[in-house]
Amino acid sequence: PGVAPGDGQWTTVKSAVKHNASCWQVDTHLQRITCDKTLNAQECASQTMGPDGCKSLPTVPYDPHNRSMDCEYDQAFVFNANGTIALANTRGFADGKTTY
Repeated sequence: PGVAPGDGQWTTVKSAVKHNASCWQVDTHLQRITCDKTLNAQECASQTMGPDGCKSLPTVPYDPHNRSMDCEYDQAFVFNANGTIALANTRGFADGKTTY
């Protein structure tokens, strides 16, 4: 809610399908996106995961050297102005600006 393409705000994406639906979750090991509550809980559970398999948005800065943070960030996405969608932890810097 309140997220617009290109604004840099993190968001989660929840499926509208009722059966076993959850939020988008990236599995970087198998290189796929799942939206299955059971798979999300089995593959990368988190203390912030709710009963629907969705996680709260992360509140601490991402540390690429701390692999334990991957499960905290695997449901956080950014909608870019050019129509693409990126994981929130794929931020980089170009020309002095934050890019996704």
